[in-house]
Amino acid sequence: MKYKIKDLIQSISSKFNFDGKNSVIFLNTSDIYDGHISGTKIKPQNLPGQAKKSLKNGDILFSEIRPKNKRFAMVNNIKAENYVVSTKLMVLRNCNPNILDTSYFYFYLTSPIMLRYLQSEAESRSGTFPQITFEGTMANIEINLPPLFEQKLIVRKIETISSKIYVNNQINDNLLELLDTRFKQFISSSKLTDTTLHNIAIIHSGGNKPKKFSKVKTNEYSVPVYSNGVSKKGLFGFTNKAKVNERAVTVSARGTIGFTVLHNKPFVPIVRLVYLTYKSVPINFLYLLVRSLNIQGYGSTQQQITVPYLRKLKIKIPDANEINKFDAENLSLFDLIWIKEKENILLFKIKENLLEKYF
Repeated sequence: MKYKIKDLIQSISSKFNFDGKNSVIFLNTSDIYDGHISGTKIKPQNLPGQAKKSLKNGDILFSEIRPKNKRFAMVNNIKAENYVVSTKLMVLRNCNPNILDTSYFYFYLTSPIMLRYLQSEAESRSGTFPQITFEGTMANIEINLPPLFEQKLIVRKIETISSKIYVNNQINDNLLELLDTRFKQFISSSKLTDTTLHNIAIIHSGGNKPKKFSKVKTNEYSVPVYSNGVSKKGLFGFTNKAKVNERAVTVSARGTIGFTVLHNKPFVPIVRLVYLTYKSVPINFLYLLVRSLNIQGYGSTQQQITVPYLRKLKIKIPDANEINKFDAENLSLFDLIWIKEKENILLFKIKENLLEKYF
């Protein structure tokens, strides 16, 4: 049966209650990505003007700006009373749960065909950014709903894949925590020598965004482009030709300074994203070392780090033979992490195919 979205969903603009709050978690568009929610803990007096909305568990957050950028997520299992939401994020709430399963609507709204439609609507509007609104874009869209039990069956199929992805991510987080622990124990029990980061790694900086570029992965544009950021490990988009073809470690130079990622596949770094490649120590060891350094930025107006700054950074490392021994003993853990990452790439593709099939 067909329904208009406005008959099923409300766009909520309830004001957040700051009474008694010494700090809150602010959700801006940059804190939401393809089902993931992060946020920034901040004092109320330091919040930007758009920090106004409240939310509840079960709500859907969806950015008004550039739908194709996948700034959306379902709100689940958080202390919602501590989260304040930007006015640039729609807070969507199911007002007819006897007819509509909220997760079904979330998958419908974030399916490839809907994102393409919403993006085209955003680009047809005049303004600084390609933007949509609930009333102007979504409210009158007709959705053909199957019976509620069928909706739940479809959701179960898609969530089975999502759960596998989540479990793999948890396994990798645990493996990385184990590697960090082993690294600290190794360093604390070794005889160390003073040196600089420049002496053990080649340090580079990312350049401009490629001219041939796509926000989404296609057959032509399949090489990932990374920038400074935490969401999706800083993934910015895709291009057709890699700049870095060897394994490398990237370090966020702005924003979340020091955020470190190990890259096993060719990629392109941009916007001064710092990346380190092999010089004299194994890349896995280099990755764990950089993670342990707690790199801090500098600058009075905008905190940042630069290549010259990192080159001069003083470090302490063990003897080369000991490093190589440590690397060999832990290689299987890195291999397992990479296996789980590759499995997730396949699972994401399966999930996308299911969304194409049902929506």
